[in-house]
Amino acid sequence: MNAVLKIGNTEYEPARFDRELILAAAESGFFHRLGRVEVIDGVLVRASRSYLPHGAALMKTGAALLSRLPEPLTVTSDTIVLFGTEGMRAPDIAVVDRALDADILEPGDLHLAIEIADSSLGYDLGDKARFYAAHGIAEYWVIDLTGQRTVCHRDPASEGYADVRDVPWTRAISPGAAPEVSLIFSELLED
Repeated sequence: MNAVLKIGNTEYEPARFDRELILAAAESGFFHRLGRVEVIDGVLVRASRSYLPHGAALMKTGAALLSRLPEPLTVTSDTIVLFGTEGMRAPDIAVVDRALDADILEPGDLHLAIEIADSSLGYDLGDKARFYAAHGIAEYWVIDLTGQRTVCHRDPASEGYADVRDVPWTRAISPGAAPEVSLIFSELLED
């Protein structure tokens, strides 16, 4: 991507992060000091802060999954996932193998990526869904806090997910990697 940034009346070419710089920044604690950030096409950007109700939904969903997943699986939250040579994202929640011993993940490590959406719904259902599909994330859920639904994406392809379903919060939803686990978000998230 050859985009430029305009500051005042002057255009600048941004210095881009590549995989090596992303790893070095992560290992040094640089990203931790900045707060929630992602690297999109080599450019460091701020991710949305996790406030209520987003933070409460993240905590309740993560805890419910963690307590119900079978032994080979576990949950991680806001863990760095490297995508190609110039990408780093941190899904709100990811389901991975418990035996995985890594601070930084690759797309193939994720059985399920979950984003909690309030102000970010359009981005999560659009660009981020296409990005996750193009990088082979097997399953992707967007928990729509305003619409009280979960949009379940499965069957990734280069242009997007072939199977996209709206699941109302009153209906059970199960991860493909653990079909015996059932979540009903109306019971889980509504007070």
